[in-house]
Formats: sequence, structure tokens, C-alpha cells
Amino acid sequence: MTLRHALLSSVLLVAACGASAPTGAEAQSPSGMSDEEFDRRLREALMRNPELIIEAIEAYRTQLEEQAATASKESVVELLPNLVSAQSGHAIGASEEDASIIIVEFFDYHCGFCRTAMADVLALVEADPSVRVVFQELPILRDESRDAAAASVAAAKIDPDGYRKMHSALFQSSGVLDETAIERAAKRASLKPRALDKALEDHAEEIEATIDQSIDMARQIGIQGTPYFIVANPESGRFEILEGFRTEQFEAMVESVRGQG
Repeated sequence: MTLRHALLSSVLLVAACGASAPTGAEAQSPSGMSDEEFDRRLREALMRNPELIIEAIEAYRTQLEEQAATASKESVVELLPNLVSAQSGHAIGASEEDASIIIVEFFDYHCGFCRTAMADVLALVEADPSVRVVFQELPILRDESRDAAAASVAAAKIDPDGYRKMHSALFQSSGVLDETAIERAAKRASLKPRALDKALEDHAEEIEATIDQSIDMARQIGIQGTPYFIVANPESGRFEILEGFRTEQFEAMVESVRGQG
């Protein structure tokens, strides 16, 4: 249904609620009208109740949002096995088999809310050995975001804990993450810049494929911004989604999903 027809139907329906119900030949569904008759009745309804157009648009927007949310959840259900196993992401904390709660985060290194979330996410892993976190690269805010993402993926190739170190160091950086900023972050992460450059060169195709796969999954889910969290309970198979970040919302969601086992 187009916005025009949804709007017309909603307006006429609401307008009809305030008038006496039509009977006999007067009763006619909006879909049975000619365009001219439909438009005439719309104008008449709006002249009597101009606020109806706002109500109709809001109703249609709500409908679209509900449809998008449903589609996103269906895609998450399909992709969740790949996400929790970190096939195109990087996992820290508990193994997939031992995890009681699994958190998947799509993020961008230039995202301020992602930077805020980092401390809470890492603290949760450190406080609870049964928590598994899977980081999914989603470099969408700047061209340099992709270079930063590649640096983190490459860091895992030269140090078992390299990803976590580089991840933290990049989020501790300020400004644009250009080549100089990434090199400084590598040094803060106790990684040798030359070794990182070599890993980026030696594993270039694999690194690019990993990032592309993560971006593709985000598109399938319909993710429009970062951060985007999926908090899953592997025992029950249930999950919840959080778009954006607030500490209290994040903590409440984790506890809610944890209690669904």
C-alpha cells in the first residue's frame, strides 16, 4: 500500500467515526472509489478535521516501524548461529559452549556512543566469566573507520589478545583515526606498528572479506546506525535488541535475557 492510499484510508476511516454510519447505496469502501471521488472526500474530511493528516501519517509511520522491527528480528534469528560463533567477528570472554549470555555488538570506531559502551561491555566480561561478547565491525561513519576496523582484525593475527588491546586503544583515541592515529593506537596497545602493517599486508584478502561479511549481515538485519546490540540467551534461544546505548538500558536488557533461561 502506498503512503497516499494509506493516508486516504486512514483519514476517511477516522472521519467516518465522527459521522453517522452510511447505509445501503451510501456504504462504499475507499478502494471502490474513483480517484476523483476519493480525493474529493479527502479534501472534505480535512476541511472538517485538519488534524487527521497528522494522525494518519503517524499511524502509517508506526506501521512501517513495526514491519521493519519484525523483519529485523526474523533476520537475526536466521543469522544468530553465525553471529554467536563469530564467523565474521571477534569474540572475547567465554567460549560459545560455556557462555550463559552472548552479546553481539555492531560498532564503528568513530561512534561516540560505541566509545561510551566499550567500558561497560569490557567490564561485564571481566566481572562474569560466563559472558561472551562478539564484536562485529560496521565501519559506516567515515572512510577511515574501515582502516581502523582492519587494524583491529589484523592485530588478532599477531597477538592472541591483540584484538582486545587494539579495540580499546582505538576507542581511547580522539579525532579522526587516520594512519598516524592508528599507529599511535598500536603503540598504546603494545603492538609493533611494523608487525601490524605486515599482518595487514599478508592477510589483506581475509581481513577485507571478514569486514565485508560483517557489513553484509548488518544490511540483512536492517541496521541503520551504531551501536547495535543483540543480547542472546543460548539456553533458551531468546534474544533482545538494543539500538543505541544507555548504561541502565543495557544492564537491564542483559539481566532480562539472562533470566529467560
